[in-house]
Amino acid sequence: MKGVVWLLFLILAPSANAAWEQYQNDLGNSGKADGIGYFDSSITTNITNSLDGMNFQPLVSDLDNDGKNEIVIFSGNYLKIFDAKLNLIDENLVGNLIDQPAAYNIDEDLFKEIVFISDISSVHYFFAYEYNSGFKQEFNFTVDNGGIGSGIKCTALGSTNICVFMDNKQYVHVVNLTSKTDSSYNTSVYGDTQEKIPAIGDLHSNGSLEAVFWFDVNNDNQYGLMVFDLINKNLDYSFGNNGIADNIVQPIAQILF
Repeated sequence: MKGVVWLLFLILAPSANAAWEQYQNDLGNSGKADGIGYFDSSITTNITNSLDGMNFQPLVSDLDNDGKNEIVIFSGNYLKIFDAKLNLIDENLVGNLIDQPAAYNIDEDLFKEIVFISDISSVHYFFAYEYNSGFKQEFNFTVDNGGIGSGIKCTALGSTNICVFMDNKQYVHVVNLTSKTDSSYNTSVYGDTQEKIPAIGDLHSNGSLEAVFWFDVNNDNQYGLMVFDLINKNLDYSFGNNGIADNIVQPIAQILF
């Protein structure tokens, strides 16, 4: 739910190294934070922001390698960086955020990037911004099929850093962060704009990584899971019915009636 007021209690001790860089904090969506934080009533505060972009998880990360975590929030058409006391450090006009962003070191330098999809004049763009005493756009590309519901996860695939998301025609995108190129792979004849943030892991304990998405194979509004093999760039045929386990979640109307 979108909220006008964000109550941010994630205020970290100066010696802590806690971070919240991807949705539910890690690739597997377990919701586990690394490091230790605490509630300090003397510096806990609230801020009021416009609605757009506020229905996604804020990010917490040491973006500029200064030993202190910054808080990343999207508000209206702005990407905003706050310190631990919620003082605004900087902001940049980036368009309207349309799904969950991530913080990830895409190029293995000293600074982490903020990776997200935003809407600028009804065109959807994938962006990667570095922050170090100012914003630097690393690269961008157009998400031609639309990116509503296209939450992003980033990881290392062997020696290559990648980001993964699904667009609105259910193409899985694997973004090579080294070459700054996007490759997409069709998984369905149907379109879908429901929330689809992948979980990424080694499902078969064989050293390979797979991405798992909510998926409606026959467009009947009954969702299952689709597993995409990130090495071979196709459905994981050893999972379910050729990579898909359908009809796991029924529509609310069918459950009630």
